Amino acid sequence: MAKINEKRFIGIVHRRKKTAEGEARPTMVCIRYRENTAIYELKSETNELDFLLGRLAIKWQKVDGSQGVVWQSEKNPEGVLPHQCKTRRVKKEDDLTGIHESLVLDTAVGKQIVTQVPIEFEGLSEGDVAGMILGGSGDRFAAGLSRRGETVGATVWRIPPFMFKDKRSGNDKSQDHELLAELIERQRILFYLVRLRDRDGIRIKETFSLRMRAMKDRIGCGQRIGQSFVGRIFLTEEGCYPEGILEVMAEEEIASDPVYMSLQSEEKRRNATLKKAVHLSPVWDLFDDIEGVGERLAAGLISAIADIRRFWVEPDEEVIQRSRERGQSLEKEAGVAEVLLEEEVGDKSRYEQLLLAEARLRERGLLDRARLTREAIECHKERARTRRKARNKGMSKLKAFCGVHVRFGGKWGDMPKNRQFPRRRRGEVFNVTQMARQSLYLLGDQFNYRPDSRWGQVLLTYKDRFRQKYPEVVEENGRKQYTDKHIHKMALWRTLTKFTEWLFKEWTRIELEQLRAEEGE
Repeated sequence: MAKINEKRFIGIVHRRKKTAEGEARPTMVCIRYRENTAIYELKSETNELDFLLGRLAIKWQKVDGSQGVVWQSEKNPEGVLPHQCKTRRVKKEDDLTGIHESLVLDTAVGKQIVTQVPIEFEGLSEGDVAGMILGGSGDRFAAGLSRRGETVGATVWRIPPFMFKDKRSGNDKSQDHELLAELIERQRILFYLVRLRDRDGIRIKETFSLRMRAMKDRIGCGQRIGQSFVGRIFLTEEGCYPEGILEVMAEEEIASDPVYMSLQSEEKRRNATLKKAVHLSPVWDLFDDIEGVGERLAAGLISAIADIRRFWVEPDEEVIQRSRERGQSLEKEAGVAEVLLEEEVGDKSRYEQLLLAEARLRERGLLDRARLTREAIECHKERARTRRKARNKGMSKLKAFCGVHVRFGGKWGDMPKNRQFPRRRRGEVFNVTQMARQSLYLLGDQFNYRPDSRWGQVLLTYKDRFRQKYPEVVEENGRKQYTDKHIHKMALWRTLTKFTEWLFKEWTRIELEQLRAEEGE
């Protein structure tokens, strides 16, 4: 392990420990320290926890059977843990009389003898900078490493998958952990720091997933009990059938079943945990003001999107820098600073200050200086357009991610007038995040049920617009278009598209405010 305060760069590729076919898929770790590189495999969640705590055994030595081993406990925190040791199964012919009792372990697979104990450990330590891929199965590990890093003085960063894919040469993923270690050392600008609010988002995703599983288990259990009850009635050989409504009796059977009641209680606990987790997120404030939106709907969108920074697109820095330098040169040549000294600018933005300076110069008849100021204003507008273009690209990425974008030209994009809304079509890839799209669909129902709400009014507005644009029902290729149902769906998804744009802007605003607050600390 590196000396304290000496920075190491760590690349971590989290993987499921075993495939459905039984193939080993350990989490891969690459540690770059000075000119040295070390590779480790974390074959289990216990190994991941050991690495997080800085106690992953990487070197062992044989033990003398007559001497014992000091196990870790509250009294002996420097001792070792049984799973860190190498053992072998006790055979029938083994003579245990000469072996120290501390070396014989009772395990789930029988008695084991400790043959080697760890003497060297590895893991997250002070000064470490770890890089991972954003999202996927590594969320929990990233959150744990980030929390531990705050204690030991290490940081954890994550890179969006599409950015990492651009840096990877070809489709070979076997060296991803080494590439991550290299990128986090040399191009950290591509990564996002994992912070407390990111861990809150991961917690929402985790609790939401557990809540959904609990709900599906309860529904499945109820279906099994109901089918079993109906089967007993129809398959009886006694010829004695109950009086009454069969469906009602089945519901009573389900409601009184202890297993079903236990699953109901679990679902309630999961709902309560989810509610607490969602309220910790600063993004919840956006949903809290929307009528009909509760923790379940908000959690579906928050857990699917996870981190709004994944969708950000950086503006063209060359254009911005060139425009800024030219603008500053023009302002200096026009003497804008001298004009503004005589004015009360207060909290006016720089753009408003330039407009004020131009107006004063024109009032004084200094038209050449006013013209230069106008050119500086145009430079300011150019930077704003560049940033707005980048923001709109990021917004489009989020809409495509949620499946609320519009495609042009059907399958291949060769017919500009043929606009299509994405849905499952035969022979086409439906590459959207189902959880985000489903949450938005349920959100649309709430807008429809609440016509007096803000977004309910937006839905009604689009309905009126589409009906005015398509006043008559049209039949084409045997299909009727622009019926009331069709108009309603068009307006609903257009409203959800606008809601997604609003969510991108507001979530980005919250993120930027928090980043500025952190920089000001």
